[in-house]
Amino acid sequence: QIKNVTDSELTLYVDLEKEGGIVSEFGEIVIPVGATKEYTFTLGEDAKEGMNTGYLLFNSGDQVARVAYLYYLGEQPEVEMVSHLEVLTPAFSPNNDEELDYFRGSVSYNKPMAGMEYLLLDENHELEKILWYNFGYISGGMWDFYWDGLSDDTLISDGKHYFEFYTLDFNLDPGIRSNWERQGELEFFVTTMSPEIELVDMKKMVYNEDEYIVSGMIHEPLLDFENMGDEGLNVAMLYGNGPPAPIELSGESFEFTVNLSPGKNSYAVYVVNVGGIEAVKEFSVMSLSKMEIKLEENLIADDEPTSIEIVTKNGIQFVEAESIVDIPEQIEVKIDRNRIHVSVGESSVTMMVGQPLMIADDGVAFCEPPYIEDEKIMIPIVDLLEGLGARYDEKELVWTLIWVAKSE
Repeated sequence: QIKNVTDSELTLYVDLEKEGGIVSEFGEIVIPVGATKEYTFTLGEDAKEGMNTGYLLFNSGDQVARVAYLYYLGEQPEVEMVSHLEVLTPAFSPNNDEELDYFRGSVSYNKPMAGMEYLLLDENHELEKILWYNFGYISGGMWDFYWDGLSDDTLISDGKHYFEFYTLDFNLDPGIRSNWERQGELEFFVTTMSPEIELVDMKKMVYNEDEYIVSGMIHEPLLDFENMGDEGLNVAMLYGNGPPAPIELSGESFEFTVNLSPGKNSYAVYVVNVGGIEAVKEFSVMSLSKMEIKLEENLIADDEPTSIEIVTKNGIQFVEAESIVDIPEQIEVKIDRNRIHVSVGESSVTMMVGQPLMIADDGVAFCEPPYIEDEKIMIPIVDLLEGLGARYDEKELVWTLIWVAKSE
């Protein structure tokens, strides 16, 4: 039926658009003002066996209306009520943070029905609530729906749940439960808890290392559910001294290696689950250089004898200033006439020949005066080590020198 709701006689040119976009002229119809007319169209003898689809195009000159048609040639097949069920958000977090706060799903109904019902089930498929129902003539098509996670104004519990779908055919009593036909279900997860990031055996300081292995675990309830698997964590990222890098998970565990720069290195592990809830774990590693020094006939560095001779004068141990440049590698000695400046990493000591004072990072301190012998400047090694911050172990008879290396 076509009704003319304009204030003048309506002329429509009708075309037929078949499958594949082939258009052919169909005819012309004229409808007086206010009139409603019923027309029957014969679609032609070239219809194929089975389903035929297309459009009738009604062109008034100013506008074109497209009316879809579908018919079957021969026996019409039985059509399932539902042909498509899809979860659009496998997990959601109804916490009002504007990140995945709603469940979303879609159902495709292939024919009209007299009733529709959505049930909420718990993990054991026990009924929690009839969330929504409708009676009357309900058209088919694709239905998208949202849900905020509330049941009787109470937030649903974390964990696995299901939506179950039922339909009611025409001329059936909705009060009889057996008249409702089950069409399928959607599985989904609810989470309001943040993932927990645990770092295992973390060291705050490491010595003489360019790399450090970070290991830990991510505790996330979604990972415990069957069918969720590693999808329970959507992304886990590392950031710090460099661009973000993905962390690979093995179950709940992870392990990755970071490159260390001298001094403090700051990082963070960032996790977000598929419900949109984030967690961040910050940590830092101090990268330091360390050397153990023994003073015997020659200076011993990290149990390796050196060519640096220890000279004892009046019970005080001295070494030639220029001879210590090779231990450790970052030690520097600068001599300007009678002024000796020794540095390692960020620490330094300044002495003067014949002067009983030295300038260290923590201020001025007394020292045995350096002296010159055979054109060599001799400096008190114990005072130098103390000025550079070394600590002495009286039991082991060893000095431990720790410093922050200079960045390259």
